[in-house]
Amino acid sequence: MYGVKVEDAPKRRLAAMAHVGVYNDVSKSYEKVAAVFTTRDLWNHARGMVGIYYDDPSTVPEAELRSHDAVGLADDVAIPDPLEEVLIGGNESAV
Repeated sequence: MYGVKVEDAPKRRLAAMAHVGVYNDVSKSYEKVAAVFTTRDLWNHARGMVGIYYDDPSTVPEAELRSHDAVGLADDVAIPDPLEEVLIGGNESAV
């Protein structure tokens, strides 16, 4: 298990893909996000990779776990299809 700390997270704009299901399978969503960034030549606009996990796997059935798998994206670049914009930060976050 990784250590977790609570800190003020900076505001970030993400190009994200939703994932529903076991968290161990999020790599499939990251691969799709990476493919979009590669085919659209967007890596020079990337601002790091981010995973957002909304549910506690000890209380939510695996089939219902929700996450977004994302890459930070510069503000002046359009979010490419099929990804969606997710804004995070500016508040306390578990890291």
